[in-house]
Amino acid sequence: MKPRAYTDEEVRAKFLSALKKSALDWERFPDKTVRERLEGLILSILCIFDGVMAGLPAFDIVARPHKDDESFCKSHGENWIPSGLVINDCYLHDLFSQMRE
Repeated sequence: MKPRAYTDEEVRAKFLSALKKSALDWERFPDKTVRERLEGLILSILCIFDGVMAGLPAFDIVARPHKDDESFCKSHGENWIPSGLVINDCYLHDLFSQMRE
C-alpha cells in the first residue's frame, strides 16, 4: 500500500485516544491527591498539544472569539482577543510546570 497523509478523521481519533489514555493513566495513581492527579492530567494534555508525547505532532491552539467580541469589548472600553491568535508558540507544559499557586 502506498504511503499517504492521514485524514482529519484519523488524526482526530489519534488525538482523542491520546487524551483518553492520559486520563486513564492518571486515574491509576491512588497515592496522589486529587489535585496532583488533575494537574498531572493537565500537564499530559499540554504535552500532547506541544507534540512531545503520544506520537503526535504539535497542535496549534487558536483563538476563535465570537465575531462580535471585538466591537463589544471596544464599546465597553475593554481589551479583546483577536481571532486567529495562536497561544502555543512555546511549550505550554513548561510554562504550566513553572506556575505557582
